[in-house]
Amino acid sequence: MLRRILTVGNSMFTIHTGVDDLPSGEGEIRASRCSFAPGGAGALVSVALSRGGLDSVLCSKLGGDMNGSLIRQTISDAGVDTRFISIDTRRKTSTVIIASDTEGKMSKMRYEGAISSFSSDDIEDAFTCYPDYSYICGDMAIPRIEDALEFSKQQDIPVFYDARKNNGFRFNKENMPVIEMLIVGPKEVEQLSGIAPLDIQTCFDAVIKLSVQIKAKYFAVDLGCRGSAIYDGKTMQVERSYTDPADIADPSKLSAAFSSALICDYLSSHDAMSAIRHGEAARAYCASKDGTVSAFPTKEELENYIIRQGIGKDD
Repeated sequence: MLRRILTVGNSMFTIHTGVDDLPSGEGEIRASRCSFAPGGAGALVSVALSRGGLDSVLCSKLGGDMNGSLIRQTISDAGVDTRFISIDTRRKTSTVIIASDTEGKMSKMRYEGAISSFSSDDIEDAFTCYPDYSYICGDMAIPRIEDALEFSKQQDIPVFYDARKNNGFRFNKENMPVIEMLIVGPKEVEQLSGIAPLDIQTCFDAVIKLSVQIKAKYFAVDLGCRGSAIYDGKTMQVERSYTDPADIADPSKLSAAFSSALICDYLSSHDAMSAIRHGEAARAYCASKDGTVSAFPTKEELENYIIRQGIGKDD
């Protein structure tokens, strides 16, 4: 049987436009491209985990409109169990509008919509699917993060906690479950540890400090274009980025690809120190592909990509 993982996180409709230069002041700027796709960490990660070979279940909230129906159908077609996506018929689906220029700089506008009614009852209901693992997205409202952690603790479910885009949540070491893997970005590392991960030494110093403050088996640091690192309480493994700088893609898509491939390989190989390479490979794979949901690799596609690109041969 496939291992079941429950993702708890936000889902939203994403409108992504490409412009030569970001707008400033008044006036009209014409977009060179425009795409419409599911977005939000919850929706993207759940699809990427399903594509990676896990029994993926999503707990989220959508509005009772056409955009919500489109998101639900799209991720269902990708193999995600959507039984626990609740619908708020009084609100529209949460939406984010992204404008990015040719250098990758972005401007975002966000409409909260149905996300604002995501409740503890929604999350409690989702845990009746009896998952083997939970993936908790840190961009949710703080009470919803606390709910997801508490229900995971009650069922003794290993937690993968994604603190990227951390929404002001503060870790309470005494009341939280042991986290299987904490995934953080450089901004969150500095917020939580007070140390900016500017190089290997400062990254090492930061994760050591995090390990004192937070109970976790592994600490995965997503450094974006600089690669990534993983720490197991004793040693730190650093992996370089394989992404072509010319491949400008939605950072949310790349973040989901990285963490999902890292988790899928870790649960398969039981070797987090080497699984970080699959995370970087998946990020590079996704960056080279158009689209959002369709860009996430299957396990076979990722393995073939690693072989074709010669990733890891120099080690």
